[in-house]
Amino acid sequence: MALEYRYIEDDLRTVIQSVSDAITPKLQIYDSKITGVHYWFGTKLEVIETLTQKSKNNTDKFQKYPLVCLFIDVDENKGVQKGNIEDLKLNMAIIYGTLNNFKAYERLEKTFKPVIMPIYFELLNQISLNGNMFLGAYPVNNIKHKIARKYRWGETPISGDNQNMIQDYVDGLELTLELKYYFNRC
Repeated sequence: MALEYRYIEDDLRTVIQSVSDAITPKLQIYDSKITGVHYWFGTKLEVIETLTQKSKNNTDKFQKYPLVCLFIDVDENKGVQKGNIEDLKLNMAIIYGTLNNFKAYERLEKTFKPVIMPIYFELLNQISLNGNMFLGAYPVNNIKHKIARKYRWGETPISGDNQNMIQDYVDGLELTLELKYYFNRC
């Protein structure tokens, strides 16, 4: 039987759908406008451009947040592990809309605690439950990662050019995950 190559971009879509299914009802108690946890992948600039385009569409502007982004390029270290396993380093962000006039303590209470952090914890949980994709990610505390809370995410220009900044007011949690990933399936 031939091996089929897996793409982390596609497999993360499945993981994020599981996150959305598990947590959306709880998030809707806090904000009834939440339609689900959304997922995109691309460069930071591409994500910002897509958010800007969606803001201009009356339907899409409500289908943006909360958002889990996978920023590409994805680092894949092959041949380090035996078999069909590669070491991945994923740069991601969980972002959610906020108001410009919120102070840091309001952002913590109104975006991070009720929305962003529950998505983060459920993301780790869903990764740990997907042993067919990720090796050694169970239990959750085995997932090697770093996080950074970014109040006013996207406010800092990507390349020193203000044109690249996000137009929405959002807060975010940036994650760097290091995972062992099955890149082939039988």
